[in-house]
Amino acid sequence: MKALFLALLILLSLPTLSQQLPPGVVGDYTPGTAKDAQYGVLVLGGAEGGKPTALARMFIDQGYPVLSLAYFKTAPLPAELENIPLEYFATAIKWLAQQAPGKHKGVLIVGWSKGAELALLLASRYPAVKGVVAISPSSVVWAGILKDWKKTPGSSWTAHGQPLSFVPFKSESATSLLTLYANSLNNEPAAAAATIPLEQSKAAVLLLSGSQDAVWPAALMSEQLMARLKAANYSRSYSHLNYPELGHLLNEKFLSATPEHPSRSAILSFLGSVE
Repeated sequence: MKALFLALLILLSLPTLSQQLPPGVVGDYTPGTAKDAQYGVLVLGGAEGGKPTALARMFIDQGYPVLSLAYFKTAPLPAELENIPLEYFATAIKWLAQQAPGKHKGVLIVGWSKGAELALLLASRYPAVKGVVAISPSSVVWAGILKDWKKTPGSSWTAHGQPLSFVPFKSESATSLLTLYANSLNNEPAAAAATIPLEQSKAAVLLLSGSQDAVWPAALMSEQLMARLKAANYSRSYSHLNYPELGHLLNEKFLSATPEHPSRSAILSFLGSVE
């Protein structure tokens, strides 16, 4: 009885952490189980929409506090990936930063494809992002993705109610998704205006790409990001791991622990090293 009373006193003395997501934020939160987890992990999926459950599981299994966040294609969020407000993610970041038991306040973000584009954009804007893993990333803000490809999409993202500068799609002579994105990226004025200013980030950065990517030129865009950080004498750690034999999302090799692909160990090692 005395031991139970003491345990209750200890629990009551601990800071209260609400696991209720802020109003309007749609996702699944899993509390951490690892005592040494300094940060929570915000997980962002890509153009598939909804909650990135499979990607989030990788970090849940490691004991991190994890928020698997939806940002479209899940009610009551927008049905399509266009003009998604960055303030939505700022709310999620602020909330998640309060959930981790570590002494440092901040978050780690892991995103793939469009979620990688978004992760880098958020890192460039919010100092609370301490580390970012971008799998098959973009170096620019792209047009949104609509179900009806006959429609011309606006920007993927907005800030303060205004659409961010973006690279529009140049569909002429495009024979695949890869040529669509590659041809569009050659629009140098638009690409310059839509470049993600990652050098403004305060986060450690890990980029991963596959040379056989058939969706967009992630390897090229990763190198563009690396060049920007190098030119800016970026003070945090940054690296790009390229896998010549793999395609978009690295063929999801990193999701399985058996057998463990080098990309999986690289991601987990990076997250554990962020200070």
